[in-house]
Amino acid sequence: ELLQKRIPPTVIQNWFDPFHQDVEFRRRIERHNEQNPNSKILYQGYSSLGTQWHHFKGYDENPVMNHPVLQSIAKGHGVSVPQVVIQWATRRGVMVLPASRSRSHQEANLNSFSFMLNDGELQTIDHLDDNPPPLPNRVKKRDADEVQMQFVNRAEGPVNVYWVPEGGSEKDHVHVGEMKELGGALKLTSYQGHTFVFKEGGG
Repeated sequence: ELLQKRIPPTVIQNWFDPFHQDVEFRRRIERHNEQNPNSKILYQGYSSLGTQWHHFKGYDENPVMNHPVLQSIAKGHGVSVPQVVIQWATRRGVMVLPASRSRSHQEANLNSFSFMLNDGELQTIDHLDDNPPPLPNRVKKRDADEVQMQFVNRAEGPVNVYWVPEGGSEKDHVHVGEMKELGGALKLTSYQGHTFVFKEGGG
């Protein structure tokens, strides 16, 4: 366990979005920080705008960007859904990494505190945890490069699986799942040419 290392990490990065809030692990970090004020750990969330659901969980569309609750909150403030999610996450103590190649999106992301979510809106987003919209009951048009994959854990302990972006270094690896014990399996929808690496140990 990373939190039990003699020299603990300063940053832990996990998948975090309104439907996957990683509450239990964030509480463990909070307890660690309370007990170790001189070696605090920063919780950093990736895929906070919902890309995990679209790329790895079988959704045709991004459920975060298209959720009516988030859209309604954004409309009420005259802002975008990403701005709402960024402010909510930040006020919940999560450092987010909203990636975008669009200059206008980057500027909007940096302007995510030009308005203020009220307590009721923050709690409404909190209640979305573990409640993603159901997958639509329709046959998705299959991409010719799409493949169904299953990894099986042959190690004695937990193994984490990371997707390696083309040309990326180790710091760019994206966590896509964990096999917690020997014989555990992880099923993914991926694409031809994607590369994955496996790292033993919990995280």
